[in-house]
Amino acid sequence: MCCSQANLIHFHNPLTMSAGMPILMPMAFLFMMWLFWSEKIMLLRLYKKPPAITSELLRPIVSFIPFACLAHSLFAVWCYSAKTSENVPLLPLPSLGPAVDVYIQAFNNITLTNPDAAGVLVRYNVVERVLNWVTFPSFIFSILLFLRIFILPWLWNLLRFNPAFMIAYGIVKGVLYSIFTILKTLLCCCCSKKNQVAPLDPDAATKLEDTYDMALKTGQLRGVKDYELSSNPLYSSAG
Repeated sequence: MCCSQANLIHFHNPLTMSAGMPILMPMAFLFMMWLFWSEKIMLLRLYKKPPAITSELLRPIVSFIPFACLAHSLFAVWCYSAKTSENVPLLPLPSLGPAVDVYIQAFNNITLTNPDAAGVLVRYNVVERVLNWVTFPSFIFSILLFLRIFILPWLWNLLRFNPAFMIAYGIVKGVLYSIFTILKTLLCCCCSKKNQVAPLDPDAATKLEDTYDMALKTGQLRGVKDYELSSNPLYSSAG
């Protein structure tokens, strides 16, 4: 189980670096497919019955995914706005508009007159590298992830004992849940009209009403004595 957790952690590396090397995502997909089938075969053919586990086992790994997404977005901004040794962008960086160009030019003029005032922003051309149509969406996504990871938990711990905040939170949560339920119901109705299920055979319906013991006595289940996986003849040789 610890090896499986370590293998799942390795998925965060291609998620972080895939902005600069897109081939990492197909490689990660193949790795996860190989991991799934190898673990499945080992579970059914070699391993003993595993102990009962809960979601707490994978919770630390799942909670790390937002941090990997944040690193992916920041790495994407850095990769897509990179320049060659001749100070030429590797990718075309279309402008966000004339108003943004005026702001960038004004910022450049200020930094030229007083370079110490800007510091890191001038040294790494942060403003120019962020304010374009290629990297700006990733920059906004990075800000939203930063708010989700750091700011929102802090605000929740600060305001969760405030009655007014909890009432407003309950109202917003109820409204969003109602909207989601309505959309889910409409989607299910649309899909059910397209995929109509044939009516169930009456004889089959009576067979479905049989209990597990009755199904064993009538021979509907052959070779299976109980719900244990080791009782199935297909997996009787498994340890």
